[in-house]
Amino acid sequence: MAQRTSVTLEVGLQNSTLSIFMALTLLANYKMSMTPAIYTLIMFLTAGILVRVFGAKYRQVKRSEA
Repeated sequence: MAQRTSVTLEVGLQNSTLSIFMALTLLANYKMSMTPAIYTLIMFLTAGILVRVFGAKYRQVKRSEA
């Protein structure tokens, strides 16, 4: 479960960075880079929340197994 969560968050963060890179370099369009930039900000916030939530659940499971 921990690996699945980690991979999900990592792919989301990498895709947002890639979309900004493509909009700015390949397309040379600053207006098109605004949507990925907003998505990136939202993704960082939600990723932080999800890490806290899943981390707490993971710790509870580990404690119950011990």
